[in-house]
Amino acid sequence: MIDQTLKYTNEIQMERRRLQEEKDELQKEIDSMKLAKADQEEERQKFYEGASWLGRQSYAFAEGQVNKLDELKL
Repeated sequence: MIDQTLKYTNEIQMERRRLQEEKDELQKEIDSMKLAKADQEEERQKFYEGASWLGRQSYAFAEGQVNKLDELKL
């Protein structure tokens, strides 16, 4: 009876260790995904800032050209 109890206790401890290792691996994956998501958010923000800057530059250039065209008409 004691041997059987020790055997079950040992199996439970081994299973617990295996589950803990699996949990740790999954937590590492989650942490990695969070970092990747943060990087994507930062890249997206940089993209939109660049697109906004380009839009302002394009608008300013076009407005300047329209003003020059108006001056030529006069």
